[in-house]
Amino acid sequence: MRSKRDYLDVLRVICEHTRPRAILEWGPGESTVLLATMCRTATIVTLEHDPMFFAGMQKQLSVYPNVRTRLLPFSPSHPKTDAEAMIGKGYSTWPLRQNVRWDLVFIDGRSRCDCLTSSKFILAEKGVVVLDDAHRTNYAEAKALYPFSIKLEARRVEVMSLAMFGVELREELQSLM
Repeated sequence: MRSKRDYLDVLRVICEHTRPRAILEWGPGESTVLLATMCRTATIVTLEHDPMFFAGMQKQLSVYPNVRTRLLPFSPSHPKTDAEAMIGKGYSTWPLRQNVRWDLVFIDGRSRCDCLTSSKFILAEKGVVVLDDAHRTNYAEAKALYPFSIKLEARRVEVMSLAMFGVELREELQSLM
């Protein structure tokens, strides 16, 4: 049976091999604590849409000086949504207006296809995207935006990039299968 912590080993390996300086996370939680601890010199921005969950996480994460939490409205892709007005203001699009290239993006929140799409435009040249619950078929089209990926099917995690993975990182990730 899959542990909810399967992605933590993946994040640990990526942090050890890539030493990210700018980390974006959709969906704070245990992963935020791991990232804040392992990547103490990185700036970590974690985005949440639920006000009650956000309040609890903000309090828990306040002990980490390198973590910034943001509460943003959830604005799913929908014909009734005024997309032009929401660009850069909603949960999945806020990073598009931040003028930051993220070395690591972890997607474990809502609207994952939209988050994957936004990530393509904000990822650093050798940046890495980690998608939790990557086995879900409705993510296929958004995952196809990334030419390089490593599927860790037993963990239900996929690691994607716009550039080739280094040999050591690829081998270490594959050892987690």
